[in-house]
Amino acid sequence: MKSVIVVDDEKIIRDFYTKVFPWETIGMQLVDTVADGQSALEKCKELEPVLVLIDIVMPGMGGLELLEQIRKQVPYTQCVMLTSHVDFKYIQTALQLGALDYIVKTDSTPDEMVLKLQEINKRIDMIHTKPGLSTVQNEWLARLLSTGIANKAELERELKRLHFSISNGRIQVLLLEPDEPYTLYDDTFQESVDLLPFIKEKIQEIID
Repeated sequence: MKSVIVVDDEKIIRDFYTKVFPWETIGMQLVDTVADGQSALEKCKELEPVLVLIDIVMPGMGGLELLEQIRKQVPYTQCVMLTSHVDFKYIQTALQLGALDYIVKTDSTPDEMVLKLQEINKRIDMIHTKPGLSTVQNEWLARLLSTGIANKAELERELKRLHFSISNGRIQVLLLEPDEPYTLYDDTFQESVDLLPFIKEKIQEIID
C-alpha cells in the first residue's frame, strides 16, 4: 500500500485522518501526521512517503514552502494541498510548484474525500508506471551530462534519491562523442535538443 503523511496544524484534521478516514479501502496507509512544516520535511526525507497531504496555511514554514522543498528534496513524493477555502491564487501557485491536486477541507464530505483520494491514487499509479523518465530525473540527467559527478558514493546516493532502478547491482557507462563536442557544454546547451533525447533514451534502456 502507498504510504501517506498528513501535515496540518489543526489537531481535529489530523485526528480525522488518523481515526476516521478509511485508508486501507483505497490502497493507502497513513504512516504519520505532523503539525508543522519543518518537522514534516524531516519526516518526508526519513520515510519518503508516496503521498503527502499539506495544509496550505500553517505557522512557521507554510504549506507552499514545504511543497517546494519536498519537490526538490524528495521528488518521488507526490503532494496534495489541503485548504479551508477556494483561494485560486494559492491553488495556482501550488500547482505551479508541482502539487498534484488540492482538496477543499470545508466543502468535502468524508465520502467525497474518499472518492477524491481514490482518483489521486489512480493518478499516482499512472505517474509511477508511465514509460520514460520523470521531469526531475530528466533535469538531473541533463546536469550529469553537462557537469559530471564527484564520485561513486554521490552517484549511488543520487540514483537512490531519484528512484532509478539498477537491478543487477552494476553501473554501465555509455560514451558518446558528438560531432561538435562542446555543444553540450556552452550556453546553447538548452538548444541542443537533437542529441539529448537520444542520450536519455539510451540511458533509460541501460537502467531498465
